[in-house]
Amino acid sequence: MGTGPHSNRAVLADGELQRVPASRAQADRLLAQARVHVASALKVRDEDPAGGYALAYDGARKALTAILGNEGLRPTTRGGHLAVLQAVRA
Repeated sequence: MGTGPHSNRAVLADGELQRVPASRAQADRLLAQARVHVASALKVRDEDPAGGYALAYDGARKALTAILGNEGLRPTTRGGHLAVLQAVRA
């Protein structure tokens, strides 16, 4: 883990992430949901661009959250979606 302002240590210290038991099974569930969301986004993108975007965004968020969960990390309500992105980048 790095030590910069967006490192996993920093977001853990700020309460944006919390340690949880690592779970490959939970990560696999989130990845399956992410795949369905992205496939659905592709189906509705022309008729409902805003809805398609929301599905694609949620699919990406779940995929990134799966990476964290596999490592034993989970975003808190304080960290929200931005903490997920920062933690995966770190």
